[in-house]
Amino acid sequence: MHELPTEPAQPIILVLAAPRSGTTLLMQWLASTGQVCYPSNLLSRFYAAPYLGARIQQLIADPRFNFKDELADASSYTIPFTSLLGKTKGLLQPNEFWYFWRRFIPNVHPEWITPVQAD
Repeated sequence: MHELPTEPAQPIILVLAAPRSGTTLLMQWLASTGQVCYPSNLLSRFYAAPYLGARIQQLIADPRFNFKDELADASSYTIPFTSLLGKTKGLLQPNEFWYFWRRFIPNVHPEWITPVQAD
């Protein structure tokens, strides 16, 4: 018999809003605090296997694994608070993680109403 998942130890924050409403800036601010986990541009490459991506990101970005500063540029970074239409630049910058969410939330595009439907 499988056990049901338990409550997470920390609260879950979902940032949802209309496009161009400041969600990227909010995600960048949350990421800059160092107090929350968030999907990064690196992690977005592993949308089908986020656990594996998170472990690889940990190996690259965690200062504990930075042997003789081999990966200094990845383990010491700052959030620049810049983006272009929601797209950030940088390995560890926040990402909207759209490909992951698309698997669970169908993307239905509304169709044009025909003249017959309009009557």
